[in-house]
Amino acid sequence: ANVNIDGGNGNLFANNHAEWLTALEQVYNNSKHFREVGIQNRTRVINHYSIEANYGKYLDIFDIF
Repeated sequence: ANVNIDGGNGNLFANNHAEWLTALEQVYNNSKHFREVGIQNRTRVINHYSIEANYGKYLDIFDIF
């Protein structure tokens, strides 16, 4: 799911301990950049995955019954 939310925003992904340490170091050293990435991620989630963004889809599902 995280890869879908990424949307090319420059998120970091880690699969093992070493990658986690590297990612955390990058975030620490580039906090302003990753703060902006976080804002972009939140906006993407609100615009694509929130109840408000999918309101019509929910109504369509319940319309089937």
